[in-house]
Amino acid sequence: MKRRLRILGLGLVFGLVCLQVAPGAGAFHGENVLEGAYQFVRLDSPQGSSTTQEGMLVVKGDYLCHLRVSKEREKMVQDEPAEERSRKAAAAFQGSNATCGKIEVHEGRVIAHWGVTLDPNDEGNTSEFVFTQDGETLTIAPAGAPEFKFVYRKVD
Repeated sequence: MKRRLRILGLGLVFGLVCLQVAPGAGAFHGENVLEGAYQFVRLDSPQGSSTTQEGMLVVKGDYLCHLRVSKEREKMVQDEPAEERSRKAAAAFQGSNATCGKIEVHEGRVIAHWGVTLDPNDEGNTSEFVFTQDGETLTIAPAGAPEFKFVYRKVD
């Protein structure tokens, strides 16, 4: 499930990129109409909506970066035992998703080429997403699992 959520997160990022270029326009070059910052709102899935994470998505030209983290992360305290700090760090890592890379838009879909990711198993991978935009709301879904929708709101 965590892997699927990670893939869905990537989909949201790609969706934002797709919105910047008309379907079929090819790869982004120069200024992108979707350039800006987006705040993560929720994940919609067949099980309902989830608001347990917070995050941001930033699009600049044909690049995007996103980060989502659990809202319930425990803060680490320097004077607590190393084992406790390690446990909290591992939990924070497991509840996080972050990717950055270059994007392309082809016929209404976004293809993302991940250059840097929190999960080293995802680096160098390519993902495909579908998207919809309604005003300041951007919804991105993995092409292979469109029932999982990442919803963002433009903030800049």
